[in-house]
Amino acid sequence: MTGTDPLPFWRFYWTAVLKDGRQIPQFDDGGNKFLWDKLPEDPVAVILKPFTKELAIRVRAASKVAALPIEALPLAVVNLGGGILVGIDERRHTTPTVRCITCGHTWPFQPNSKAECPSCHTTDDWFCPECQANREPMIYQNMILCPTCKAKGMTRGLKRIMKFEIIASGVQYDFQHWVRTGIPNGTENPFLIEYRITRDRATVRPYIPPSVTPEDQTE
Repeated sequence: MTGTDPLPFWRFYWTAVLKDGRQIPQFDDGGNKFLWDKLPEDPVAVILKPFTKELAIRVRAASKVAALPIEALPLAVVNLGGGILVGIDERRHTTPTVRCITCGHTWPFQPNSKAECPSCHTTDDWFCPECQANREPMIYQNMILCPTCKAKGMTRGLKRIMKFEIIASGVQYDFQHWVRTGIPNGTENPFLIEYRITRDRATVRPYIPPSVTPEDQTE
């Protein structure tokens, strides 16, 4: 998935095109929502349209959907056989971040990243109780030792003084529209092609059915 938002903003809405040329939008001019399963017949095409500023305001007021106006071109998808289906994927997750105790800078947590603040370049200190001073750690037989003590024949371990803390940021969302079509009914795979719109792009790819999860929704 690409891109996250603090809220599940809707950037597009669908308009179903019927055989007789009628177009039924997901949101009417007043911002009221029309459900996909209320369509009178299977559409021959679907157009994903970006919200205008005016429609986004009305949708927020009437349907309580966080519509966001953007500058983008509509995407038309034709029924290639076997029907056509639209929906959304909405997934919530938290992103761990690292906070530098020294300067307060935060950055995304990566398990294999260097333990150094990218802003003030501070690192964890290692304190030797014997020397009563910070020492550069020496790794010996999977132990972290004081090099000064080791030179004197002692295997004195060092105490790590943490300069960072890992925190979980607030809930973020990944919110994507999709349209699926492309293979006759009666086959094992219900669709062949998926058109997917993320925050910053539209992609066309072969459709591979995922395991069904509660996050998958049809709108």
